[in-house]
Amino acid sequence: MRRNLVTALIVMLFCCQCSQQPADEDIVAKALSIPYRFEQSAEPISAIATEQDLPVAVVNLGRDLYHDTRLSGGQNVSCATCHPVDGAGMTVHDSSASGSTSYYDVPTIFNTADQFAFFWNGRSQSLESVIQVSLQAENIMNSAWNVVLPMLNADPEYAQKFDLAYPDRGLDQESVIDALEIYIHSLATPNAAFDRWLNGENLSESALAGYELFKDYGCIRCHQGAGVGGNIFASFRTYLETRENPRTTDFGRFNVTNDEAHRYQFKVPSLRNVTVTAPYFHDGSAETLSEAVDIMARYQLGRSLPKNEISQIISFLDSLTGWREGELLGSTQ
Repeated sequence: MRRNLVTALIVMLFCCQCSQQPADEDIVAKALSIPYRFEQSAEPISAIATEQDLPVAVVNLGRDLYHDTRLSGGQNVSCATCHPVDGAGMTVHDSSASGSTSYYDVPTIFNTADQFAFFWNGRSQSLESVIQVSLQAENIMNSAWNVVLPMLNADPEYAQKFDLAYPDRGLDQESVIDALEIYIHSLATPNAAFDRWLNGENLSESALAGYELFKDYGCIRCHQGAGVGGNIFASFRTYLETRENPRTTDFGRFNVTNDEAHRYQFKVPSLRNVTVTAPYFHDGSAETLSEAVDIMARYQLGRSLPKNEISQIISFLDSLTGWREGELLGSTQ
């Protein structure tokens, strides 16, 4: 028990350093390169719950709203346009079409509801904020509540569904946001092979070897918890400073806080379903997972990994691919 507590404290210490301090790259590289093995009884990654206690009427209502293009100003864009749930929960856009100074890759919507911040630069601290920003932003849905609410109220089917889901409140701005939040909470992908291993089932030798490498090389210090990420900020300075012509969005949290210590810091992405959500990084600059693993090893850990180890790590990452409504999301391998 005592060693388990020490293990947890070590992980928390390194994660706090990643998220709260300006990155001294030499210190971070040395710290992350220290091998540390976790006992299986104290794994730093936890399984996604297979069951959720969510109100069915609210989930169904949220699903309707999520897919309704009438929520956008042009009535041609819905939440599902950028985050389709019949695929990987994300879309691949051509960065060249978004201008040379501002572009973010669209991340997956799956398993994001409990993350500590949202958007790559963490500019929103809650799902409510994400919904507010997305609904009103000119480059997303370009709408407003004084347009959306009258439209919904004029639809008798929505009026009936809101009365069923929110009998004490009915249809208003708060209930629309709440329904969307609850639906996003339902977009979890449990039963990944790795989760089943955590619960006592077998896992392939390649995936287990990759997991040991993932822990020993220090990847686990930023990618842990049920989301295998999504719960701290970390610096990407070493890699981004080697590239020419940085975009404004390369500056990460600096664009939110205007604090020089936050330049090149980003929310650490979740690695859940990572093998089916290419491309990678905040700008989609890594087209393949092997390229992304190689870059992370070289620039974040100061290591050059042999191909067989990269392959094993990818095998572990593929074991994080979960299930959506009874169907495996798929694999790019």
